[in-house]
Amino acid sequence: MIYENNTLKRILVDGGYIEDGRYYFYVQDHLGNNRMVVDQEGEIAQITHYYPFGMSFAESTNASKQPYKYNGKELDTENNLNTYDYEARLLSVAVPRFTTIDPHAENYYSWSPYVYCYNNPLKYIDPDGKDVKPIGEEALEMIQNTLSKDDMKYVQFDKNMLIDKELINSHKSESGNFGALLELVNSDILIEVSLGDEFSYMDNEGNIQDRKMSYQEADPEFADTSDNVTLNGTTTGEAGFMGVALLPGKGISGQNSPDKSIKIIMNKNLSLPARAEMYSHEANGHALMYVRTRNRTESGHKFEGSRDVNKPLVKMILDSKKETIKNMQGR
Repeated sequence: MIYENNTLKRILVDGGYIEDGRYYFYVQDHLGNNRMVVDQEGEIAQITHYYPFGMSFAESTNASKQPYKYNGKELDTENNLNTYDYEARLLSVAVPRFTTIDPHAENYYSWSPYVYCYNNPLKYIDPDGKDVKPIGEEALEMIQNTLSKDDMKYVQFDKNMLIDKELINSHKSESGNFGALLELVNSDILIEVSLGDEFSYMDNEGNIQDRKMSYQEADPEFADTSDNVTLNGTTTGEAGFMGVALLPGKGISGQNSPDKSIKIIMNKNLSLPARAEMYSHEANGHALMYVRTRNRTESGHKFEGSRDVNKPLVKMILDSKKETIKNMQGR
């Protein structure tokens, strides 16, 4: 309940609020921004359009109707400072930067402790000013496609468009892929999953580098089958640089996470089956092994000639890919 001058002003409810005996509802976009407020009769009470970092367009209407706007956060206009309340910190949309340092700054040493969403608010959200998670229906769909129809019902976004921990932990399953996802979700390491055709990483000298992700269209001649699943192949015959798991610390590959989080980037050009299969490789193989061991060597491939002798990792990857293929073919 919101009081002003000792008088009840507004009652906040899920998805909107009550004011003067009338219900008002938020209409949000995919980033959780309140784009419109409509009343119980469907009449528009407020329209707000945003620049990427949260500043409102001049064309917005009835701006003072209610203050919950960008990312659903409250806009504080006192003293004309125009800051959004992100619980842990205040965001100044004019700069745009947080007004205080990140309480988790030690986890992101390659970024300014005042920066908002890695300077990419079109790709990321920051629900409380602390941790950043990737968003996007395509990334969620990719994860769901590794699971059975029953298990995938329990993998959904919460109101902040993060994987709903309460929902996924409410479900019991014998599935290896569901168990792997549950372990990743409950890990104390931040894990980001995204789709793209390039990525940034930190090399072993501490420099930030960029790399493009190549793509080769499907060729049935080189396709895996359900009876012959390989580490780096797909049942579609697609190939190229299909995905990567950037892990904290330094590894033989020289491609490391720029902070203490795990970043899983999958090639956005892949088909839905290939995305799911290769996500199984990166997330349920490399990322999960690192979560369990905190060891870069054990989390990576170890080749003797053309043979990978890291048998525990190979088994994790192949088991996960086989389950994903079975689940996708059973759709």
